[in-house]
Amino acid sequence: MRMSKLAVTIFIFIIFAIELTVNVSIGAGVNQALSLNQLYKNMDELHNSKIKVKGYLSAFSSFYDINFILTDGERSITIEPINVDLIRWVGREVEIYGILNAKSMKIEVLSVTIPDGSAPPAFSQSIATSLEKSPLGGQPTYIIPVKFPDMEPTKNITDIMSVVDEAANEYYPEISYNLTWFNCKFIDNWLLMPQNMSYYAADNETTREDLIQDAISLADPIINYTKYYRIIIVHAGWDEALTRNESDIWSFAVLGDFLISTDDGQVRISVAVVSEFDPLGVYVHEMGHMLGLPDLYDENYEVEFMGKWDLMAKGMWNGDPIGSSPAHPSSACKISLGWLSGESIVEVGPGSFLTVTLNPIEDASGVRAIKIPITDQVYYLVEVRRKVNYDTYLPGEGVLILFVNESNPSGEGPVRLIDAKPKTATLDDAYFTVGSSWSNDAYNITIRIEGVEGSAYVISIFYEDAVIVDAAEVSKSRADVGSIQYVSFHLKWNSTGENASQITIEINGSTYTTDDEGWAIVEVNSSEVGKQVWTVSAAYIDDIPITVVMEVEAPYIIWDKVIVTLKVPIEKQRVSINGNATIYYEAVYAYDNDLFKGEVILNGSTSWPLIGPRWYTVQKIIDNKYNLTTFESNVVKVIFDALKVKAEVEKQLYNPEEKFEVKVKLMYASDDTPIVGGIVELDGNQMPTGIGGIARFTVTAPNVTGEYAIRVEGVSDGKSVNIPYNRETLKLIVTKIIIDNISPRNIRIEVGEPLRIGIHAIWAHNSSSAENVQLQIYNRKIVTGSDGWAFLEIAMDTISRVDLTVDEVLAPEGIYTFYQPISAYIIWDELKVEVEYHALIPGSIKAVVKVRYVYDNQPVDNAKVTINGMKTARVEEGTYTIVIDFWGLMVKLEVLVEVEGFKP
Repeated sequence: MRMSKLAVTIFIFIIFAIELTVNVSIGAGVNQALSLNQLYKNMDELHNSKIKVKGYLSAFSSFYDINFILTDGERSITIEPINVDLIRWVGREVEIYGILNAKSMKIEVLSVTIPDGSAPPAFSQSIATSLEKSPLGGQPTYIIPVKFPDMEPTKNITDIMSVVDEAANEYYPEISYNLTWFNCKFIDNWLLMPQNMSYYAADNETTREDLIQDAISLADPIINYTKYYRIIIVHAGWDEALTRNESDIWSFAVLGDFLISTDDGQVRISVAVVSEFDPLGVYVHEMGHMLGLPDLYDENYEVEFMGKWDLMAKGMWNGDPIGSSPAHPSSACKISLGWLSGESIVEVGPGSFLTVTLNPIEDASGVRAIKIPITDQVYYLVEVRRKVNYDTYLPGEGVLILFVNESNPSGEGPVRLIDAKPKTATLDDAYFTVGSSWSNDAYNITIRIEGVEGSAYVISIFYEDAVIVDAAEVSKSRADVGSIQYVSFHLKWNSTGENASQITIEINGSTYTTDDEGWAIVEVNSSEVGKQVWTVSAAYIDDIPITVVMEVEAPYIIWDKVIVTLKVPIEKQRVSINGNATIYYEAVYAYDNDLFKGEVILNGSTSWPLIGPRWYTVQKIIDNKYNLTTFESNVVKVIFDALKVKAEVEKQLYNPEEKFEVKVKLMYASDDTPIVGGIVELDGNQMPTGIGGIARFTVTAPNVTGEYAIRVEGVSDGKSVNIPYNRETLKLIVTKIIIDNISPRNIRIEVGEPLRIGIHAIWAHNSSSAENVQLQIYNRKIVTGSDGWAFLEIAMDTISRVDLTVDEVLAPEGIYTFYQPISAYIIWDELKVEVEYHALIPGSIKAVVKVRYVYDNQPVDNAKVTINGMKTARVEEGTYTIVIDFWGLMVKLEVLVEVEGFKP
C-alpha cells in the first residue's frame, strides 16, 4: 500500500510509543498465532496490543498503490507493512506479528513468518508472485458484470465481451507465444450490487474487499468457483484512473491469488476489477496482475522505471485510441511467467566474451533474451524490440538493456530500463542502436551493438571476471590516535563466489596478499586526529592486473582522542585546607567536537590538608561511547589556603571612653595576598575588607583603667576560604594621669620670696611614675622627668594665695585624662606683731606678743618669739608672753619674732 511520508512518520512514532503486554485468555498469546475468528471475538480487548495472527495474505494492485489483506475466506483484516516487504508473501498462509488498531480494523505489521517456519519465496529468476495455479496454458476465467443502485451501465454485455475476447484470445496468445490464454465465460446480465458505487469508490482495503466479496456472492449461484480460478469483475461506471474523479472506482487486481469462501467451499482465485469504459490496455494490465506480474511504474510517480516499453508500466496506454495497442511485457516478465525459457535465453557469466544474434521478443522463436547475472536476484537482461503487432505503438525500435533486482517490490522498480540517452528527459529514446555500446565498470560488463541481421541484432557481451570485495572490517571504527588497529578485506571471485586466495591487492597505495580464506589484514595507526578510509584499488595475479569491485562501503577508522578542559570557578580558585576543590570539566571528542560520554578521573584528591597551591590534571578517562583511552588535558591550580590576620592600632595607651580605630588586614596565608571583599569579625562586629584587604573598626575604650585585650574572632574571604591561619589579639591599656603629690604645699612664705614647687604624676593603670607628661598649672607648662616630678618656681610681690591645681595634662600617646586627688596652695604673706606691756608688781613687767598673718589675720602658731633675748612662752594660738624683772622708770624691750619662711 502506498502511504505518505507523514503517515510513515506517525506509524513509526506509534511503534515506539506503545509497549503493552497482552494476556488474553483465548487459548493463544503473543507467541501463538490467533485465528481471525479469535481476533474478531477479542478485538476491543486487543486494541493497541502486539499480536500474532494467521491467515492467507492477499494484495490488491491498482494504478496507484498496493493494498494488503489477511483473510481466512470468511473474515479479513487490513494490514499495513512497517518497513516489511509483504509482496514476497502474497498468496501464502502467513503469520503476521504487529500492532492491532481495532478502531480502524488494521494491523501494523512488524514481521512476517509462515507456519512451517520456511523462508519466504526467494524470487529466484522471477519478479512474479507465485500462484497456486500455473500461469501457463488455458486460464479458466469468469466475467462478472455488476451495476450499482446509483449507477446503471452504459455499455452492453457484448461490448464488454468484445474487449475481453481480444485480451484473452489475441493479446495474451501473441505476447505469450501461445503459451497462455484465457478461457472466458460471461454472466450475461448486470448483477446489482448491494451498495452504491459511491461506497465502493472510497478505494480502501475494506471497500475493495467488499466489492470483490459482494460480486463473488452475487455470482455464487451461477459460478462453480472450483472450476474458474480467474475472475474479472466489470463494473458500471468510469475508471478513476481515466477520469481522476473520486466518485469513480480505480481499476485494480489481486496480486496473485485471493482466498475466498464460496458455496463450493474455500477456493483461491485471482481477481481483477475493471470499468466498462476501460480500454484493452487496462484489461490486460490487470490480467497481468492476476498472473502474478508486479507494477513496473513508480507508485509514487516520481521517476520512470520502464516508460512505454512494458505492459506493466505506461505501455498499457499505448495505441490510438489510448490503450488500444498495449505493449508487450518486457523479457523480465516473460521469463517470470515461463514464456521465455531454455534455449530462448542465453546466459553470459563472468569471464565470458560472447556474440549473440538476438531476435525481437515479438518473435515466437530464436534467442530472445540475454541474461547477465550479478547475483541470484540481481542481473541484466538484453532484449530487442520491434514496432510490430501489439508493439506497433512503441516509441522506437532497437536494443533494450534492463536491470533487474528481484528484491525490489512491486511499484518500487524491480525492473529498470537502462537509458541509452540519459541526457534526455524521457525513456522513449532509451533503446540502443547499431554502433552504440554500454559499460558497467563496477562489474566489467560491456555490451556492444555490432549490427543487424534482418530483424535480429548482433550483440557482443564482454563480462570480465573480477574479484569482489564483499566484506570489510575494522578492529575499531573509533580508535585512539597512536593505537595499533587492523583493517581487513575479504575478496571472492565474482564468477564462482569462492574465496580469492593468494592474490595481491593494493590498499591505499600499499600491496598485500590475501590468505587462504581470502582475507587481507592490514595493521594501521595514525598520530593525527581524523577519518581515514581504506579502499582496494587494484588486484593482481602474478603481476597481471585483474578487476576488483568494492561491493561494500569502504571501511574507515576515525582516529580520535578526548579533549578535556578543566575549569575552576574564579570564586573557587582558593579553598580552605581540608576543604574540597571544585573543578569542572568540559570534554569533547576531538574529531567532531561531540560531547564526551564517560568519566574523567583527576590525578589526586580534591581535598588537601596543607597550605599552598596544588595542580590538577586528568589522569585517566573512562569512555562509555567509543572506549577511547587517549586524551589531552590542561592543568589547573587550586590553592588550599587559610586566612592570615594582622591587626593594628595607632598606639597602646588610651583614655577612658576614648574612640579609636582598629585596622585589621586580611591576607591569604599562602602568599600574603590581601583579600578585598572578605569578612572580619572583631568583638562581635563584622566588617568587609576593602582596598589592601583592610577592615577598619571604631572601638570605644572602657571607662575603667586597666589592661584589655581585643580579639579577631572570625574571618572569611567571602568565597571559599574561612579557616584562620592565626589568632590575632591586641593588647591595649586604658589609663590616665594621677597627680599624687605636690611639694611643698599648703605653706606660707614671705611676700617676694620665690618658691620651687614639685608636682609628681603617676600612671593610673600601674601607679608607675609618669615620664614626659606635660602639665599645665598656674598658666605654666611643665614636663615630668623620669621620676615623675615636674617643678616650677613662683614668687609673689604682694600678699596673695596661690592654689596649686593642674589645669591640663598631655601625656605620651595622647593621654589627656587626669585626676588630682590632693589640694595644694601657697600663701605669700607678711607678719603682723602686736606687743602689750603690763606692770605687775614693782620690779616686774609682763610682755604679751601677738603674731598674726596679714593675709587672713590667722594667728601664727609656730613662731619663735624672744624679748631682749629671752624666749617667750606660747599661751594660746598666736599669743606669746614673758615676765621680765625690771626696776626703773623706763624699759627698753627688743622683740624678735622668727617664723619659717619669713625673715626675722
